[in-house]
Amino acid sequence: MAEALITNLINNIFHSVWLYHLALEPKHNKRGQIFFSVLFTVFEEMSALAFLALAFLALSIPINLRYLLGFVFFAVILTFTFLCTLSASHPAKSAFLLCSYFCLWAFIYCVISLVTNSNFGTGDATIWGLRIGLNLFFLFVYRFFLRGRLKQIYREMQGGYEMLTVISVMTFVLMSAITIYHAHLTTIGEQNAPVIIISYLFALMIYILLFYFLKQTTRMYQLRQLKLHEELLTAQLSGYEQMERDAEQTRHDFRHHNTVIANLAEQKDYAGILSYLEEYERIEEEKTVPQYSKIPALNSLFLAYQKKAEQKGIDFKVRVRLQEISGISSVDLVSILANMLENAFKGCLTANEHRTEIRAQKKGSVILLDCRNTYDGQVLFRDGLPRAKDHEGIGTESIRSTAAKYDGSAEFFDQDGMFICQVLLNAGVDAG
Repeated sequence: MAEALITNLINNIFHSVWLYHLALEPKHNKRGQIFFSVLFTVFEEMSALAFLALAFLALSIPINLRYLLGFVFFAVILTFTFLCTLSASHPAKSAFLLCSYFCLWAFIYCVISLVTNSNFGTGDATIWGLRIGLNLFFLFVYRFFLRGRLKQIYREMQGGYEMLTVISVMTFVLMSAITIYHAHLTTIGEQNAPVIIISYLFALMIYILLFYFLKQTTRMYQLRQLKLHEELLTAQLSGYEQMERDAEQTRHDFRHHNTVIANLAEQKDYAGILSYLEEYERIEEEKTVPQYSKIPALNSLFLAYQKKAEQKGIDFKVRVRLQEISGISSVDLVSILANMLENAFKGCLTANEHRTEIRAQKKGSVILLDCRNTYDGQVLFRDGLPRAKDHEGIGTESIRSTAAKYDGSAEFFDQDGMFICQVLLNAGVDAG
């Protein structure tokens, strides 16, 4: 029993270390994460003592069944700890990482059992040394070669992780079946070892394909965002070209205006001069490009969508009281607003009345964004995000993910026949 307790202690220490590093989007600050990881080690060791005591009393239960119950019991504790206390990610994303770790856990166990020809991988110092060495090796590889890349992909991943989680769970079930099969064997014959090795390679290929899919999904999202920014830049250039044409026209017509005013002055028709100047000012005001914000990137964005609204017949109102955005990346802010407006325009075109309104203001260190549009009422919600019946909403995951970088939030709901997206960003948070 002492050997089993030592083995469990080694396992639990490495479990807590792994869970700490697996939380790519941590729920707490560094101290909080460490505290809950240590607390988990203590709790699981106490649970192990209780479970071993029960297993000792229930000797009539077959050893393989006792092992399976223990395996499931501790997997449930790990899952609960990770999802509820350490990871702030979407549950499906967290479950994907956790199942990946479970598969590695099962792999380490089976490797030790194969090398030492022991049923449960518990026992002497050799087994403990192998367990520590393998965990340290894989932890080093993950920490210094995989975690940074995975974290970038993980944050930019905007959908499809439910399917990845299902496949990962199925792979874990396969690895668990291999583990139980191996534990059932009294000896490892030549005919059994190749089966186990091939199964490991099959599971490895599954994860290679899963991470390839992850990377491709992220690349597709990036391409979609680049396309959106390209459309904005094109609209911005078109606006600048129109401004240049208007300026040229004004310069060309200026001498004609002077001639008219001079003739009216010679005739001492002062009322005519005033009337002409008022008409001239009215026409020039119509040509003037509105300034929604002193921030060039935001002003260009709103001008681009103002032009798009005119082309599509959308009543578009911009109410912006946002003259500086220190603490928030202009790229992130433009990305959020562009996705909000893209969704709003698409939604309002399905309604009888085409109307969209966007508001932006800053209160203290908090930036508030509010976008409202008419819609046909045909929107379903899943995990708090809108999903249209015939397609997946564009950018809703991106809005929420970007808001989370600034310790903010993104809410989507309908009210009085209007679809509303409200985003809160904390400008005092370092998103790096």
